[in-house]
Amino acid sequence: MMTTKDSEAMLVRSNAHDALSVFLGKWRAEGMSFGGFDQIGADPKANGAPWVSTHNTHCHTGDFFLIQNERARIGGKIFDTLSVMGVDSSDTGYIAPDFREPRTP
Repeated sequence: MMTTKDSEAMLVRSNAHDALSVFLGKWRAEGMSFGGFDQIGADPKANGAPWVSTHNTHCHTGDFFLIQNERARIGGKIFDTLSVMGVDSSDTGYIAPDFREPRTP
């Protein structure tokens, strides 16, 4: 049988969790990507590459975290990301570690 120690707080959903709902669903983004290996400090936007991505975001069990899958194409190169979004333990901000898998077309 699992028990909760007195020092362990039970997770409680808050308005901060509800605010994450803006990311739910399927959506698309596009623009220019800057900051590649060929970026120039004197003119950081000189080597921009077109960027297009699709995102699919859903709630994880319990609605405490969102899981987002992204498929992006930047300058002809494809990469996928998997993001987990949630509320940090102080309930004053958000967490979103990002896991990337570079690919070539």
